[in-house]
Amino acid sequence: MFDRDNLSGWIVCAEVYFQVQGTHPNVKVNLAQLCMEGSMIHFFKFLDENTCLTWEQLKSELLKRYGGIGEGDIFERLTVIQQAGSVEEYIREFERLTAQVPRLLNDQYFGYFVHGLKEGIKGHVRSMQVLGPLPRSRMMNW
Repeated sequence: MFDRDNLSGWIVCAEVYFQVQGTHPNVKVNLAQLCMEGSMIHFFKFLDENTCLTWEQLKSELLKRYGGIGEGDIFERLTVIQQAGSVEEYIREFERLTAQVPRLLNDQYFGYFVHGLKEGIKGHVRSMQVLGPLPRSRMMNW
């Protein structure tokens, strides 16, 4: 079911489902609608009233409405995210944000990730990159 508290996770799961099932693009929005209930049904009906809504348009509208887009566009939020607590908390929030972005180049991903880390940790992560390109999984598990 649609989860406004974990919108990016819901979108990722929906896209994996669509890929595994080989879902035709024209059916994706209808399948997503089956996962909506309560006030979300009314929001969806409002969106679909005037146009033939595509999956990409639906994702964009959901992110505007429930994804915190009012706090700035996703790239803006990636530039201001800062580690306040543990590294694990920062990684969870960073992954939540990057899940809302089309594919980032590894250098972009690394830059956004390191930018928000606390100073002492930034140096450690940067030093690991000296050995060569740093896979995303290694960047997050040091």
